[in-house]
Amino acid sequence: MNKKQLKKIRRAKLLKKKANVKRNKPVKQFHNDVFNSCPTMIHENDFIPHDCCLCDARIETVHDSHNPFPLTDIASALSENGKENPTRCCSSCDMKIVLPARILSKTQGTHKEQWAKYHDGSIYYELAGIQKEVA
Repeated sequence: MNKKQLKKIRRAKLLKKKANVKRNKPVKQFHNDVFNSCPTMIHENDFIPHDCCLCDARIETVHDSHNPFPLTDIASALSENGKENPTRCCSSCDMKIVLPARILSKTQGTHKEQWAKYHDGSIYYELAGIQKEVA
């Protein structure tokens, strides 16, 4: 290959790399826009930092705050925000403690009523005090 061809290949690789970076930025912004506009979720700017209910680690953003069900009752970030002792867990506890407990709960068939509400999303409307629209 001559210099001109090599330069053309390098330029194509660089443009492809830039396109991938530009493509990934809007996806994250899109997710944030969806989360922030949902009536059953709390806007990230309204979130009040608190401690994890399982390990007492500090939770600084709503994106690191998780529902500890089935270890506690189902709790949304919206319904728990501003409470003195919110029932929300950190990302670490969610992965290490809560998810294995959920798998165990599903396989053993416990919490059937809560799981039904959890899967159809009605529990979050109930916690937010909003009537769910039926399609």
